[in-house]
Amino acid sequence: GVYNRNEELASALKAGVNINLEGISQIKRLLKIKAPEFISFRVNPGIQGGKYKKLVFAGPDAKFGITEKDILEAYTIAKKAGIKRFGIHMMTGSCVLNPEYFEKATEKLLDIAVNIHNKLGINFEFIDIGGGLGIPYEPQEKDLDLELTAKKVAGVFKEKAKLLGNPYLMIEPGR
Repeated sequence: GVYNRNEELASALKAGVNINLEGISQIKRLLKIKAPEFISFRVNPGIQGGKYKKLVFAGPDAKFGITEKDILEAYTIAKKAGIKRFGIHMMTGSCVLNPEYFEKATEKLLDIAVNIHNKLGINFEFIDIGGGLGIPYEPQEKDLDLELTAKKVAGVFKEKAKLLGNPYLMIEPGR
C-alpha cells in the first residue's frame, strides 16, 4: 500500500512478502527496521493515461510512485544496504482504453529499468506494468482491445527484457 507506517513495514518484513515501495523515505525507514531480501519500487514513468486525469494517478504530477529523476537514488540506497533481489513496478493510470498507451508506458518503464541496470548492475526479477486495464463506462466508449494491447506490450517487452536478465512480465487486472 501507499503511505505505510513503520509498524506496517515491520509486519511486511515479518510476513516475508515482496515489498513494493512508493518513495525514498520508505526505503530509509524500512532499512532502520531490517533490510529485506527482495525489494521493488513503484516508478512514476511521467506519462498520463486513463479516464481520471483530475485525480492524477499517473503522469508527471502523479500522487503515487517515485519520479524517474529520483528512482536511481532509491535503487542505489537499496543496493548499498545489501539487498540483492529486485523488481520494478509502475502505475499506468486508471481505466485506460488505448492499447498504444500501454505500449508507450511499458517502453518507458523498460527504458528506466535498463538505465538502472546499466548504472547499478541490477537484474530485475520482474517488470510490473501495473493495472489500468479499462472498461467502457460511457455508451460512446469502446472496449479495450486486449489482444492488441497484449501484442504491443509483448513486442516492447521481448525487445528489451533480454537487456535486464530476462525478468518476467506482470500486469494487474485493473477494473
